Amino acid sequence: TGHAGLGRIGRLVLTNCDSYEHFPPKGFDRIAAISRKVPVFGKAFLGFLSSKPGRKLFMKSVTVRTPAPGVADRVFGAFATSKAARADALRTTQSLDPSVTLDAVDALRTFDRPVLLAWGDTDQLFPMAHAERLQADFPDATLRPIADAATYVMLDQPDELARAIDEFIATTAS
Repeated sequence: TGHAGLGRIGRLVLTNCDSYEHFPPKGFDRIAAISRKVPVFGKAFLGFLSSKPGRKLFMKSVTVRTPAPGVADRVFGAFATSKAARADALRTTQSLDPSVTLDAVDALRTFDRPVLLAWGDTDQLFPMAHAERLQADFPDATLRPIADAATYVMLDQPDELARAIDEFIATTAS
């Protein structure tokens, strides 16, 4: 079925992420479609995102609070400084299509290992309803809302996310 590698996974932790028809999420779906039709636009948009104002705008869309200075630089890494990395990002952006995540739904429904959905509760890109839908499809899923966090839960609430993962590991068998 193409999901043979799932047997090697003992447990799974997901934070706010793409799923079902929400790949890429609303807003980014238009950017992916335009990037396929007009690659020069996609290149220009990714160039903007690699700039300081673009990185700031992006971080505002995925976090509740502005991260500490330097964090965005680490998140963006080579994307901010390398044309080759942005060219790879453009090819990836052009390939984003809901069929990828919709094709995975059967695998979700048959994945019988413990799953933790540690979900930022203020996310506009991947709202709590997405987590609830995932919880319903995974046979053994626990939903743990993370207060005052958006898409990048690990930046908004790193300690709370770490606690959630520690508790999940302590209470589930791998």
